[in-house]
Parts: sequence; C-alpha cells; structure tokens
Amino acid sequence: MRRWTTVILLALLALPLLSSETKKPGMACCAMMQQDNAKLQALVDDMNKADAATKVDKMAAVINELIAQRSAMQKRMAAMHDGKEGMAGCAMMEQAEKH
Repeated sequence: MRRWTTVILLALLALPLLSSETKKPGMACCAMMQQDNAKLQALVDDMNKADAATKVDKMAAVINELIAQRSAMQKRMAAMHDGKEGMAGCAMMEQAEKH
C-alpha cells in the first residue's frame, strides 16, 4: 500500500512537467534566462556585501559570469537562427517585443 501511495504521489508531482505550458517552444529558454538572472543576482548581492579586501574578487566574479552568460546566449541565438528552435511562446521575449 505504501508503495502505491508513493507512486501516485510522484505521478501527481510530475503532472506539471507534462503540461502543455512546459511544452511550448521557448519555455526552456525562459527558464534558463531566469536561472541565469538568479545566479547573477546572487553574485551581485555577494559583491555588494563584500568588504574592501574581497570587493575586487567579487566584482571579477560578476564580470566573469556576465561574460559566460553572454557567450552562452550568443550560442543559443545562433542555434535559433539556424532554425533548430524558436522563441515562440516565451513570455519574456514576447514582452520585450512589445516595447
């Protein structure tokens, strides 16, 4: 009985992963951008809290992360232009297009 309860609970937890919302093209890109933003924000917060002795190291970490994210974004954009994936359905991109 416990085993079936666990299986049912796991199935219920997995349902959002199978929903049509997560299957939209571009949703993975939005999630990736949100993760990148969160990581960068954490680094900036650490930098702002740092004392003078470690401030330069924290600034370097922010700059390195910015460069890494920009490089990864350029690769993703190149792949999209090659027609391998699209941005249709990405709420962040649709909002950016409106402005």
